Amino acid sequence: MDTEGRIEYVNPKFSQITDYAPEEVIGLNLRDLSEQSPKEYQQMWKTITSGEEWRGELRSKKKSGELYWELTSASPIRNPEGIITHFLVVKEDIT
Repeated sequence: MDTEGRIEYVNPKFSQITDYAPEEVIGLNLRDLSEQSPKEYQQMWKTITSGEEWRGELRSKKKSGELYWELTSASPIRNPEGIITHFLVVKEDIT
C-alpha cells in the first residue's frame, strides 16, 4: 500500500481467498477490508509509519461480507535515502 494506506497491488491468492478482483480493492484503504477497531488500526498505523514492523491478528471480511481471521504483518519499504515510500502487508488466513 502507499503511504496513505491505499492498496496498490494484491496477488492472486488474495483474490482467491476474498473473492475480490484486484480492480475492486486497488485504491481502497486497508481498513476498508478489516473489522478491527479504530484504536487497533491507529496502533498498527503508528507502528509502521514510525518505521517498525507490525504483526498481529486481524478480522477481515470477504466480498460476501463473511468475516475471517488472518495473521498479518505490515512493514515499511524505504527508498535509498531511507524515506518510507510504501508498506508491504502480508496476510495469512488462520480461520
